[in-house]
Amino acid sequence: MAWLITTLIVVPIVGALLVGAARNYARGVALAFNLVTAIGAFLLWRSFDSTLPGLQLVGRHSWIPAIGAEYLVGIDGLSLLLVILTSLVFPFALLALRHVHRPEFRSLVSLLRDESHPCFPPY
Repeated sequence: MAWLITTLIVVPIVGALLVGAARNYARGVALAFNLVTAIGAFLLWRSFDSTLPGLQLVGRHSWIPAIGAEYLVGIDGLSLLLVILTSLVFPFALLALRHVHRPEFRSLVSLLRDESHPCFPPY
């Protein structure tokens, strides 16, 4: 289930790009991708074992072997709560934008959500 953290990082970025492309349906697309992210956060919570200390659901992949760079993601208990909180708060932010008719703004709000998820897990 380590792929869930990567999904929580990648799927919203794709959603933000589609929000910018689907100008007439920007609100619906943003809310749909936020729903997918919230479901991913719920699945992350369900697969998290609160009795174990340290990082869980760790995903590690070699990125640039020549310099020893790797892609390493994992999550702990406090970070999990912040990811869930972000997934619950941002739909209300998107719904509050109902009088804003610029899809670029919704796309930027979606990107803000996308960039806040990687800030919480202790990488």
